[in-house]
Amino acid sequence: MSDMNNYEKNNEGANGSYSQPQQPQQFNYSSGFGYTGAPVQQPQQKGKSIAALVLGVCSLIAWFIPLFGYPVSIVGIVMGAQGVKRGGKGMAIAGIILSAIGLILTLINSVLGAMLAVSAL
Repeated sequence: MSDMNNYEKNNEGANGSYSQPQQPQQFNYSSGFGYTGAPVQQPQQKGKSIAALVLGVCSLIAWFIPLFGYPVSIVGIVMGAQGVKRGGKGMAIAGIILSAIGLILTLINSVLGAMLAVSAL
């Protein structure tokens, strides 16, 4: 064993066997130390909420003519209910409230109009 070169001396194990040369340790930097990035959020769909708000404002005007007031108010309430589930919650709730006020005013107007028509006979 006296004629071993330096490579064999450095790689000789405790029991006389030879080991493979060691590779430098490589690090995986792609993981970012446990940080996988910001969560991806779906864009909110505010179309139905905006429609509910617009219909709610329109129902406050349309109650003068019950023929227009009922459909505008009911569609506004339905759009608001769908808008609460999808996004734009504040606008949807405002649209529901305005549409409900418009529906109540339309109902009062139609009842008073019917009472006035019956009393005129």
